[in-house]
Amino acid sequence: MNKIICLYLFVVVSVCGANGQTKIKGVVKDQNNIGVEYVTVCVDSIFTLTDRNGQFSLELPIGIKGDMTCTHIGYKKKVTPYSIYKGGIVDISLEDEVYELGEALVVARKTKPTVILRKGMKLPGDVAFGNAPSGKYEIGTKFTVHDNFIIDRFNLKIEECTYEHCTLRLVVYEFSKGQFSPIISKPIYFNLSPLNKNSEINIETTSSIALHKGKDYYIGLTIVSGSKGTIHFPAYLRSGFVRNLIEGTMKKLPATVGIGVIGRKQTIAD
Repeated sequence: MNKIICLYLFVVVSVCGANGQTKIKGVVKDQNNIGVEYVTVCVDSIFTLTDRNGQFSLELPIGIKGDMTCTHIGYKKKVTPYSIYKGGIVDISLEDEVYELGEALVVARKTKPTVILRKGMKLPGDVAFGNAPSGKYEIGTKFTVHDNFIIDRFNLKIEECTYEHCTLRLVVYEFSKGQFSPIISKPIYFNLSPLNKNSEINIETTSSIALHKGKDYYIGLTIVSGSKGTIHFPAYLRSGFVRNLIEGTMKKLPATVGIGVIGRKQTIAD
């Protein structure tokens, strides 16, 4: 019998009565006064994500008075003290983050696409991701590049999706000395449903993503919207991590989601 490799992320949630909680409602906007979707809003490890319009609702046990933090790839972390949000309604504005993305890379127009990263060796079983609050966990693969590349698209195989509908976020990081530094200014979002069962999906990049020779990178996937369910990916023998984005912890994985990366070979601009 084949050994089944599964990763299930379960969370036990304690629910308090309405009279033991303080409900905070608010909206998170950018500098153009437009709501920002899927911002992580957190107070003392109690968190939620904003909706497509930047709105959120967070229930806090009586006595919790910690700072409220708002984080999102592409924006500076915003800290709001209890004195501001204690009234129950809060309006938060985020500033754009400017990342150091390294040297510019260029490519000839007729350069043929090449496989930058193969998924790895297929293993028996699968990797099941889900059954946890949206935005809490990130799973992905780590790799090293041996030339300069620009990413054009990512490729994933979906064995099964039991969510009626869900949205995933894809972020590429440079991984150095245990730190994850985004190399894209905005996340890439894509949707899955049961219709994606036993299918290959291609995820196009929305901006230039440069990979530099000799550096380590990590591609992370997070479920940011969806009711209860799981997504089953084929398991591949490749180094990876599961990250708890709320607590800032991570666990190494010997087998993980297979993410193919396709792009073009680059030269460093003068």
